[in-house]
Amino acid sequence: MFESLIMSVLGRHMTWQIGRKLYCAARGDIGIDIRSDGETMVQRQVLAAWDSAHPPAGGLVVFDVGANVGDWSVAMLDLCQDRRIADCRLYAFEPVSSTFRAYSSRIAEHRLGGAVTRERAAMSAREGSAKIAVLQDNSGR
Repeated sequence: MFESLIMSVLGRHMTWQIGRKLYCAARGDIGIDIRSDGETMVQRQVLAAWDSAHPPAGGLVVFDVGANVGDWSVAMLDLCQDRRIADCRLYAFEPVSSTFRAYSSRIAEHRLGGAVTRERAAMSAREGSAKIAVLQDNSGR
């Protein structure tokens, strides 16, 4: 009964957004920030291991699957630039058209943007096609 009242006042989409934020807050994972969620640390560790195994001028190939708006890619490009990795190739996959456009614009502005190959496609263990639900442009959900 209470849920129906909330949905009739706020609408289904707004009710879902508020519910999702409350759920994430209860889990302690409000906000997606790769600097604080550990992804940047993983990137640094991978590059440290790679640095010790390869000369600084050697090539590095990385993949960003589900690239969204480019936070992970930009962080990796920044680290490659900081470490003076001369030959860094990044392959990014983002299936949602609007998000792919936002990603492409952002990457084009980066000094190492030319090292990125962008594909508007999803990755899977199987070949084929499927529908994808887009709740909001560039939301990452």
